[in-house]
Amino acid sequence: MNKKPYVNERIFWDINIAKLDYDRDKLLIAERALVKGTEEDEFALYEYYGKENMKKIVMEVEHLDSITIEYVSQIFDIPKEKMKCCIKK
Repeated sequence: MNKKPYVNERIFWDINIAKLDYDRDKLLIAERALVKGTEEDEFALYEYYGKENMKKIVMEVEHLDSITIEYVSQIFDIPKEKMKCCIKK
C-alpha cells in the first residue's frame, strides 16, 4: 500500500486520528470519508487502498446513508444486495 493518505480531521472529530490504523480501521475510515468527507478524502482512500480494495471495503461497511449507497453502488458496480449495509439483519 502507499503512504498514509491525508485524513481530514473534521470527519474524525470524536477520534484521536493519531491512533487510527489504516488496515485495522479501514471500515470506519471508508464510512466517514464517503459519508462525511469531501471528494479529496474519497480520492485519497482510492489512492491508498486501490479501487478493487475500496470496492471490497465498501461492501463490508455496515452503515451508509441512502445517498451514499446509491453513489458507491454505481461507481463500484456493486449490487445493493451484496452490500452489508443493505442486508437486513
